[in-house]
Amino acid sequence: MVEATLARLSADSLRPQQMLRDQLATLTVGSGAAAMILAHTRLAPGGHRFHGGTSLAATEHNQLCRASSTWDHRHAQPVAARGGVAQRTWAQAQKELGWSAESVDLFALHQVSELHTQELARAVGFDLAKAFLIY
Repeated sequence: MVEATLARLSADSLRPQQMLRDQLATLTVGSGAAAMILAHTRLAPGGHRFHGGTSLAATEHNQLCRASSTWDHRHAQPVAARGGVAQRTWAQAQKELGWSAESVDLFALHQVSELHTQELARAVGFDLAKAFLIY
């Protein structure tokens, strides 16, 4: 998908700015990852504790990002404006886990741009100085 997008964006013909915006995020496919190894405390007595997790979905927005093996299309502006699910998920995590923006040392985000990251920080209410930026 990335190679096909690069070929499309590199074509000699003039590309509208909206097409570039809609497909630019394709170039980050596979750029973010997370892993966790869980072990009983008797096997890793000095390890970090797993306190829990939470997740929510907003499946009504399932048409904002669509892809095939050679094509990916994302409606970048509407995706940036969908901070509601992040706000609800963060509120749920605070309630269930007792977290607050002040109690978290580091926010490890998978946001593809400075704008998306700023919008997320604003919507959720955390200081960008606590964010590990990957863009």
